[in-house]
Amino acid sequence: IGCDRLSVLLRRGRRYEVASAAGVDDVERRSQAAKLLGRLAAVVAETGEAVWFGGAQVDLSPQLRQALGDYVDHTHVKSVAVLPLVPAVDDAKPSQPRPRPLGALVVEQIEDVTPAVGREERAKLVARHTTTALAKALEHEAIPLLPLWRLLGGMTRLFAPGTRAKSIAVTLLVTAAALALKFIPAD
Repeated sequence: IGCDRLSVLLRRGRRYEVASAAGVDDVERRSQAAKLLGRLAAVVAETGEAVWFGGAQVDLSPQLRQALGDYVDHTHVKSVAVLPLVPAVDDAKPSQPRPRPLGALVVEQIEDVTPAVGREERAKLVARHTTTALAKALEHEAIPLLPLWRLLGGMTRLFAPGTRAKSIAVTLLVTAAALALKFIPAD
């Protein structure tokens, strides 16, 4: 994209939490910067439109101006863009309500604020791809009894062609030992 920091925030109920940030292995979600970024993403998500801030707060609502000012004052970023990750709506169903955002993508410039050629288009493209991937991941994680299905899927590896004979031998040995303990009387 050509930015200094890229962050992904996920919606958890009404709040937004930082899920990942470029260049950081573990995000401290309780930090003041993460909380302020979550508040900013929540305010931007209510609008449903991307917000691009490059220093001048023109034509912003008071709530957005306050959240943006708090975040910029605390983190000292020069430029910030918040893009809500809203799933695409089906044009064939016009009565469908506007979908809720899955999260937000935050593009930040810390040092240089000169607009790079194509940065906005690249950010929008990354946001579209992130929305699709995030929607599929959340759909996958919502499958009922998913851990049980994963366990059963792992069991099939025990009887794969390379390990089938060993698995059958171990199963027969354990079954024979259990039957011996059950039917052979002990004095």
